[in-house]
Amino acid sequence: MKPPPPPPPQATVEEIFAQGLAQHRAGRLDVAEGMYRQIVRRQVNHAGAPHLLGVAALQRGRPDEARRLIQRAVDLEPHKAAYLLALGQALVALRQTDQAVATYRRALAEEPHAAESWFSLGVALQESAQYAQAAQAYQRAVELDPSHLSAQNNLGNALHQSGQSERALAAYGRVLELDPQSAPAHNNLGIVLGCLNRMDEGLVHFARAIALNPAYAEAYGNLGCALMSAKRWEESAAALRTAVRIKPDWARGWYNLGNCLKGQARYEESAAAYRRALQLQRVYHAASVNLGNVLRTLGQYRRAADSYMQALAAKPDDAEAYNNLGTVLRTMGQTEAATAALSKAIELQPNLHIAHCNLGNAFKDAGMIDRAVACYARAIELRPDDAISHSNLVYAMSYDPAAAAAAIRRQAEIFDARHGAHLPRAAAPHDNDRDPRRRLRIGYVGADFRDHCQSLFTIPLLSNHDREHFEIFCYANVPRPDEFMRRLMACADV
Repeated sequence: MKPPPPPPPQATVEEIFAQGLAQHRAGRLDVAEGMYRQIVRRQVNHAGAPHLLGVAALQRGRPDEARRLIQRAVDLEPHKAAYLLALGQALVALRQTDQAVATYRRALAEEPHAAESWFSLGVALQESAQYAQAAQAYQRAVELDPSHLSAQNNLGNALHQSGQSERALAAYGRVLELDPQSAPAHNNLGIVLGCLNRMDEGLVHFARAIALNPAYAEAYGNLGCALMSAKRWEESAAALRTAVRIKPDWARGWYNLGNCLKGQARYEESAAAYRRALQLQRVYHAASVNLGNVLRTLGQYRRAADSYMQALAAKPDDAEAYNNLGTVLRTMGQTEAATAALSKAIELQPNLHIAHCNLGNAFKDAGMIDRAVACYARAIELRPDDAISHSNLVYAMSYDPAAAAAAIRRQAEIFDARHGAHLPRAAAPHDNDRDPRRRLRIGYVGADFRDHCQSLFTIPLLSNHDREHFEIFCYANVPRPDEFMRRLMACADV
C-alpha cells in the first residue's frame, strides 16, 4: 500500500495537524512525524506538534528524546493535562519516578477525574515501591472507570505488595468478572493464594493461566515455584524448564530452576542454571549467593568464594553473604581472612546467630579457645535451640585450660537436657525379634566415616567385628564420600 499523499502546500497548520494525527492513529509514524515537523517549522509556538512528536519517540523506545519534546509542549501550555500525562510517562520510562509522580499530580490538579492519570500515578508509585499509595491511586482509577482492567489488575498487585492479600484476591476476582479469560489475573491469583497457604487453589489458577496462554513463561515459572515449595521436585523442574524454554533470556526463571535442582541435590545442573542467570543479569545478587552455596557443596571452595565476592559487590551490606564467605575461607585454611569476613557479618547483623557460631569455629582453628567459647555462648544466647552451636561450645570447652571439669560436665548436662531429653519419648518401640540366639544388629552413626582421624579407630573396630554373631549397619552423614568411606563400607553389612 502506498503512503497517503502529503497535504497540499496551502493547507493550514490545523489541517496538517489533523492529518498527522490520523496517520499516527493508523500506525504510520514516519508520515505522522513528518507532518508534525512541518508544523514545528511553520509555527514555533504550536504545542500539539512537539507533544505528539514526543509520544511517537516514546513509542519508538526513545524516552530521552520524548521527554525533551513533550517538555517543550508543557512549557508552551503548562496547564494541559494530556501533555503532563505524556511527560510523566516519559519520566517513568527514564526511571525518574519521583519526577513522574510530581508530574502526574500536576496533571490531576488540572483534571482530577481522569482515570488514566490516576492509573499512571499508581504505576509510578508502584515503581518507587510506594505500594500503599499506589493502591490508593489504582482504587481511584477504577472508581472513575470500573472497566479499566489494567487498573484493577495493578490494584491487586499493589495490595498484595503492601501486605493486603485478602483485598488483592477481591481485586483479581473483579478482573475475572470483567474478563474470565484474563491469564494475568489467574496467574496473580495463584501467587496470592500461595502466599496465603492456599497452595492447591493457587495451582489451579496457574494451570488455568497456562491453558489460556500456553506461551506464558511467568505462569510456568510461578507454577514451578509453587510445586517446589511443596517439594514436588520433578514436576517443579519440568515447569521451570518449560518457562526458560519459552523465555530463554529470563534470568529469574533460570535462578528458580537452579533453586529447584539444588533442592534435588543435582548440584552441577543447579550451578549451570545459576551461571545462566548471571550471564543474563550480571548484577544478580541472589544467584551469586546460591551459586556460591552450590559450589561450596561441590567442594569448589575458591570458586564459591569468588561467587560470594560477586554477590557482595552487588550488595555490600549482605551479612549472610559475608557469613558464607567466611565459612568458605575457613575451609580453605585462610583463618585470618575468615575471621575478618565473619566479624563483618556480625557488624552488619549483630543478631545473626550462625555468624557467631562460625566465628567461634574460626577462633577455635586459630587456637583462640577463650574467644571461640564466647562466640558459641553468644550464638546460644541468640538461638537457645541451636544444637550445633551448643555442641561446639561443649567441645571447645574441653580444650580450654581455664574451664574446670565441673563446668564442662555442667554444660554437657545442659546440652542433654535441652537437646536430648525428648528423644526417648519420641522414639517408637522396637518391634524386633527377641530370640537371644539370633544374629544381633548393631548400628553406628557418624559424620566422620571418611578421611578423618576418627577412621584410625573405626576401620580397625569394624574390620574386626565378629560377623557371625553381629550384623553391622553404618549410618554415614557424609556429603562427599571418599576412599576411606569406601573402605568402611566394605566392613559393614549395610
